[in-house]
Amino acid sequence: MATLLSGCIMLIGDFAEKVDELIIIVEEKSKGEVKQLAQQEANPIDKSESPVSEYVILPYFKQQEQCYIGEQYDEQDNICALPVTCTTVDDCIEWGDQLIRELETKYGGFQDFYGFIDYDYYDEEDASDEYLYEEDYIAEDDLFEEEEQFSFLNNYDEEIVATYLINNNELNIPDEDDDWSYYAEWFWDEFTWVIPSEELWMLESFSVFNDDELIAYVIQEQDDLKKWNLAINLNTNISYHDSISTHVHEFAHLLFLNSLQVNPYKSSIACYSGVYIEDKGCPYSRSYIVEFIDRFGLDYEQEYETDIYVSEYAASNILEDMAETFYMFVLTEKPEGNTIAEQKILLFYEYEELVFLRAKILSRVATLMYRVIYAE
Repeated sequence: MATLLSGCIMLIGDFAEKVDELIIIVEEKSKGEVKQLAQQEANPIDKSESPVSEYVILPYFKQQEQCYIGEQYDEQDNICALPVTCTTVDDCIEWGDQLIRELETKYGGFQDFYGFIDYDYYDEEDASDEYLYEEDYIAEDDLFEEEEQFSFLNNYDEEIVATYLINNNELNIPDEDDDWSYYAEWFWDEFTWVIPSEELWMLESFSVFNDDELIAYVIQEQDDLKKWNLAINLNTNISYHDSISTHVHEFAHLLFLNSLQVNPYKSSIACYSGVYIEDKGCPYSRSYIVEFIDRFGLDYEQEYETDIYVSEYAASNILEDMAETFYMFVLTEKPEGNTIAEQKILLFYEYEELVFLRAKILSRVATLMYRVIYAE
């Protein structure tokens, strides 16, 4: 097992050494100077050729020459990530748990996901250095320089401000400037860094919107219920830990509700599995949803209890229960199974494909977390 984990530990250790070096520099230089030094060390691309990269960190890193020692370049997704060295289910479980421990030691854990936006949560003066916030990466002067243009940020009614079709895992950005494309690319690049492209075949479009509470959601395309839209809130102030947890949560909905798992055109009358998800369709008999319900029931009228649900939001309904449980399955260590909530997490470990997917997502989370902290 030590051999399997050595690449992971070596890389996180290398990350730690580089970050520690930057911390020393931070004590002596301004934030702007430190960022410039970090970018010079990483041999950045010519920003004059890519206006997006002035505000968006991830496209700057999405090149093969930006991979660090111990990483591999994924040509399909155009990202650098830790190589997943495990080959069996047991090895991948331990590989993932070890990586989670390394991440928690350096950056803090993912288990305290809020599930909503708390505008009082982030106090810039009291904020821990361990947590970075999405808005820190949007230049404030540029975001608000034209008050009328960005007036939606002061309105707290949900509003879709832009929608883009997805083509080969990239957003189809119009030739003319639409004011939102570089912010949309930022969130999309972050989401697709965490989630492998082969798992996103059901997504047809991506939207950005504004709301005072909702962070993100997925919804079926009305002209084709087998296709889905992902939408992310522009008006957020959440940590990257919560942002990554959100991505895994929303992906879980796609994973459990896609057309290979649920027939969106079957009514409750024609549902052979005996389970019908309102407005979503009829799950197939061997779907994740049916197995989850067979094990744990479908009673969501009881009050939230910590030994039954992984979070208060999970007690809302079957879909949120599964999505919250899946994000805990991916981003926290394997539990003992002493509670029903833990047994729900353990159910996903019974699926070989999900264990391997967990390892792959974690390998991407490790490299993403390092980059947003290192670039800061």
